[in-house]
Amino acid sequence: MKQEVAVNLREAFSSIHADDPARSRSIYFAFENFVLELLRTHAESQRRSFRSKVRLGSPEGALELDAVAPEGLDGIPGPAAFEIKLTKDPSALHAARKAIEHVALLRHTVRLASAVIILNRNLSPEELGRLQSENLAPGLQIQVWGPKELQLIAEQHPETARLLIENLPNADTAKAIQRAATGQDDDWRRQTQILLGDLHHAWRNNDLVPFLGAGVSIDAGIPSWNGLLNQLLVAMVEKMGDDGNLALGVSTEKRQTIAQRLQRLQESSPLLAARYIRSGLGEWFVTALERALYSNLKSEAPPQLAALARLCVPRKNGSGVQAVVTYNFDDLVEKQLREKAVEHQPVYLAGTRVPADCLAIYHVHGFLPQHRPEGEDSASSLVVFSEERYHGLYNDPYSWSNIVQLNLLSDHTGVFIGLSMNDPNLRRLLEIAAKNEEKPRHVALLKRLTIEKFMADEPETQRPDSSQLDSNLAHIVLAAHHQLIEKSVEELGVRVAWFEDFGEIAMMIDQIRQGAD
Repeated sequence: MKQEVAVNLREAFSSIHADDPARSRSIYFAFENFVLELLRTHAESQRRSFRSKVRLGSPEGALELDAVAPEGLDGIPGPAAFEIKLTKDPSALHAARKAIEHVALLRHTVRLASAVIILNRNLSPEELGRLQSENLAPGLQIQVWGPKELQLIAEQHPETARLLIENLPNADTAKAIQRAATGQDDDWRRQTQILLGDLHHAWRNNDLVPFLGAGVSIDAGIPSWNGLLNQLLVAMVEKMGDDGNLALGVSTEKRQTIAQRLQRLQESSPLLAARYIRSGLGEWFVTALERALYSNLKSEAPPQLAALARLCVPRKNGSGVQAVVTYNFDDLVEKQLREKAVEHQPVYLAGTRVPADCLAIYHVHGFLPQHRPEGEDSASSLVVFSEERYHGLYNDPYSWSNIVQLNLLSDHTGVFIGLSMNDPNLRRLLEIAAKNEEKPRHVALLKRLTIEKFMADEPETQRPDSSQLDSNLAHIVLAAHHQLIEKSVEELGVRVAWFEDFGEIAMMIDQIRQGAD
């Protein structure tokens, strides 16, 4: 068993050098989970308590320690902090320094006596001596561990080490299922409050960038993507009548039916459907798109847009919000900012200059305001609408919209509102930006799937009675489902702040501005 553990540990530590960034990031979380669970087992064998992911307040905002052993461990005096770092060899010493400085910030908050920094490689005697001479945390006993120390612990708990190595990819899911099965699945509410506090801290540091999706505008009467496609298909059917390809006597109801059936033919790819529509409408495409976009616009802005405008009002000592990125074509954000007298500049073309006192609103997929200035070409402002334009954006690393998003994701804290986080180009940019981050810095506001919706009956013809779920099992499955979503976006540098009703979004945005309770 000793040799088996050693081999597997060496493989885990060497995986940080994998060429695939996604694999390297997955290994980071796997390594962290492995170490935490191994230390928990070790502490329990000594009848010592061990707490992981301890979040604390400090003058620097909400900070986290990977773990704390209140009574110490293996002769290390308690309370002892544990910080885990997985880095490439040249940066190991730097990572150790940063970890010690991080612990020093919180040493008085939790009255720490010692700290253990755990790396994926052992520092040399010279490096350890250099750290000791720097005395980065006076009065705090510091140890720096690597594979050798972890190996010694693993050999004391061989069965646990083997199971952890074999089951690491599923460890988080198992924890979620256990929490649900024991009725402890309300942690997400506390975690959401913590994340809103982190976003408030970013806002106070003028470091916040909202990223907006369709969910922000739908309540204002802007159609969803599918609704927009349906309206454009109706316009295309009407054009077919005008061109003589369709009998002019076709009723409005029948045109709607034709449009719906044509849309079903394209359901496998919305972008392909958009290309199909653009080809059908020809030169009338942009006009039809503008008309469809604002045809059902409501006179009163929804609460989330009003809250977003309040968030963008500059603070006395800074801007609060650095910039806004929107994937929507509409100008509803700009309208709300005008009402709040916030100086702003929409950006939808390469080379647009933003004055220093203006808030940039980046329309990275294009911009179609309700009232466009005369003489301005609408078609030139559509960066992405159909398949070929999306492919062009995805394949052009030097596109202004890609560069803007990547810079903001790399340098600031993003909050994603009204987005599903499924867009391939956004996920690609997030993954690139996350490569040099030790921990996730961005937050996505996402709606949890409710037990009622999950348990909603399907038509009897689709499933036998024996396949019906009981509520306890459904709770357990949903817990695992939400945990897997968290895990998938965490690897992109994003944490999830959950909500259960879309009406909560405005309150969450206001909490970011005012500070979470």
